[in-house]
Amino acid sequence: MTLRNFRMPLAIMTMLAAAVLVAGCGRDREPAGPGSSSTTNPIGGPQKDGSEALGAPSIDIAAGSGVSHAGASMIGVSSADLAVDVPEGAVVRQVLLYWAGGTQAAAGDGEVSVNGTAVEGTLIGGPTHFFDWEGPWYFSAYRADITRLGLVQAGRSTLTISDFNFEITLEDENDGVSVVVIWDDGRPADISVRDGLDLAFCGFPGLLNSTEPQVFTFQAAPLERTANLVILAASVGENRPNRIVVNAGSGQTIFENPLGGVGDDLWDSVSLPVVVPAGVGSVSVQVVSTTSWSPLGASLGWVCAALAVPRGEAPRYAARGVVFIDTDHDGWQDPGEPGIPNVQVRMFQPLTEGTWFGTSDAEGRYEFLLPAGAYVMSVPGGAPGAAFNPDLAAYLSPTTPTSRNVAVSPETPMQFFGYVPDPARILGGIDEGVIATDGFTRETWQRFLRCSIHDDRDGDGDHDDDGAEPGDQDDYTYEMRTRLPEGTLDTPGTGRLAWSGRGHRDDDHCHCDPDSLPFTPEQVRGFLVTVQGLFLPEPFQFTPGREIQEAYDLLRATFTTDEDRVRQELLVTELNYVVGRGIIEHDAVVESIIGWCESLLAWDGIEPPVSAEKGKLQDLASALIILEAVNTGGGGGGIE
Repeated sequence: MTLRNFRMPLAIMTMLAAAVLVAGCGRDREPAGPGSSSTTNPIGGPQKDGSEALGAPSIDIAAGSGVSHAGASMIGVSSADLAVDVPEGAVVRQVLLYWAGGTQAAAGDGEVSVNGTAVEGTLIGGPTHFFDWEGPWYFSAYRADITRLGLVQAGRSTLTISDFNFEITLEDENDGVSVVVIWDDGRPADISVRDGLDLAFCGFPGLLNSTEPQVFTFQAAPLERTANLVILAASVGENRPNRIVVNAGSGQTIFENPLGGVGDDLWDSVSLPVVVPAGVGSVSVQVVSTTSWSPLGASLGWVCAALAVPRGEAPRYAARGVVFIDTDHDGWQDPGEPGIPNVQVRMFQPLTEGTWFGTSDAEGRYEFLLPAGAYVMSVPGGAPGAAFNPDLAAYLSPTTPTSRNVAVSPETPMQFFGYVPDPARILGGIDEGVIATDGFTRETWQRFLRCSIHDDRDGDGDHDDDGAEPGDQDDYTYEMRTRLPEGTLDTPGTGRLAWSGRGHRDDDHCHCDPDSLPFTPEQVRGFLVTVQGLFLPEPFQFTPGREIQEAYDLLRATFTTDEDRVRQELLVTELNYVVGRGIIEHDAVVESIIGWCESLLAWDGIEPPVSAEKGKLQDLASALIILEAVNTGGGGGGIE
C-alpha cells in the first residue's frame, strides 16, 4: 500500500512532492490511481470495488471479557515473533490471525506458517487495485481462526510467523501480521469485531480518499466505562499523518498519529482507551488519512477493529437488617434484645432469578450490596453448612414474617427478623432425646461454689488448709464430669475429667480434697467473669474478688418469684455453657435461650408497652421451665 518512498532518490521525491502541491495531498511519491496516467492524473482514484469497507466477520466471534493483540511488520524479514499477553487466570476463547500486503500481481499470499504449522487464511478484502506505479498494485487482507492450535494460553505466548510472501513480479509488499485474542476472566463484556480491507489516501479523490466509519453497538449502562479499542492497519509508514476518530454519544475523541512504523515497518497493531459515557450504547470509529502537505498524509489499509466494552454494573445499594431475640414481640430490635448470629438470609430477584445469601454476624446483623430493584428477602428454614437456620426453624418461633418484599434503593429500610424460643418445641426435643443435655444441676454448682470458697478463703486463688472440720455428718458422695477442651485444666487425657469426693450438707462447713476438684477457685472465678460478658451487661455483675461468694449466695437463696428463680437457673445454664456442658450439639439453641432469658431479666430497659407486661410474666414462667429442663436433662414441667 505504501510505495517505496525510501527507495526513491531525493530529487525525484522533491519533484513529485511539488506536483502534489499543485494537485492536492499525496505521498512523497504518490502515483496516479488505477486507470489513470501518472502524468495526466497523478492523484486519480477508482470507485471502491466492494472490499472497501470493514464489516462483521463471516465467522462467529466468541464471547468474553477482553481482547489482547500483538503484531509485527514483515517487511524485509523471513519470520517475526508475536508476543501476546493474556491475563493470568483467564480462559482463551478465540485466537484470530490477520495479515495483509500488496503485490503487482493480483493474487496475494493466503498461506503462512505459525510455529511451523501451515495456516490457510480466508480472503477478507481485495485484491483491490489501489494505485499505479510502474504497473498496477493490488492489496489483499486475510484472516485465519487458529484457536484449535492451542498456541495461546494465559500469561505470555509467543507465535513465530514465517512463509509470508505475496506473489512477486516486479515488487511485493509483505506489510505485516497480528494476532487478536478474545479471553474470558468471568467479567462480562460486549465484544465486537469488524474486519476486511479499507484503503485510503488523502490525495485520492472519491471513495479511496477515506475509510468508512464503523459503528459498534452494545448494552448501555448507567455509569461511565472505559472500552478497549484494537486497530490493525497496514502500510502507514513512518512520519505519515493519520488519526483515529471515535464518537461516543455527544462526545468525540481524536487520537492524533497513533499509527506509523519506524523505518521500513509498514504494520500497526495498537490499543486505544475509549471512554463510553453513561447511557451510551454505540460508538463509531474511523481511521483517517490526515489531509497534510508536508509531511504527506498517510496512505493506509484498515484491516481490523475490535472493541471490548465492559458491561457496567448498576450502582449497588445496601440492604441491611438484623436477626434478633424479640423479647417484647413488637417486631423491632430494642436495647436489651440481643442479635442471633450465624443465620442465613436469602435475597431473590424475580426479574432475573438471581439469588444471594448473607449470614448474620455476632450481633445478628447482615448486609447485601445489590442493584436497585424488587427483591424477596427471607430466612429459609434450611441452610447448608453450619448455619443456625434448621435449629432456628425447629426450636424458635418468629415474631415477624420470615419472608417479605424489599425494594432495594439508596434508602432501603432496615429489615428485622424477630424470634423467641418456643418452649413447647424445646421441651419436646429434650423429652424425646433429640436435644441431649449433660449440665450440672443448681445443687451441684452450689456445692462446688461452697467448696471453692472454703478452699480459697483469702481469695488468692490457692487452696487454704485451715483445718476446717465437717459439720453434721449428713455425708454424700458425688461424681462430676465435664467436657472441656484438652489442656483447659492442665490435665492430660481426652479432655473429659472426672471429679469425685465426699461432702456434707452443712452450709457453714465443707470439707473437700483440693486435688479432687475439677476446677481451681481461680478457674471458677474466671468462669464467672466470662458469664458477666455473655450477651447483655445484666443480669450478672459481680464484685471483683467476691465473684464466687456472690454466685454462691444467689444459688443457695430461696426465691418465690419466677423472675428471681429464672436468674438462679440462668446462672447455672450460663456456667454450664462456659465450661462446655448443658445442651449437646445445639450451641446456638442454648445461646438463644440465654439471650432471651437475659433480655427478660433486662425487661425494664426494653420499654415495652404496658399491655406486654402480662406477656412478660408468661414468658418468665416458660423460661423457668426451659432452664430447669436444660439444667436437669428433662423433667422441667410442661407448658399449658
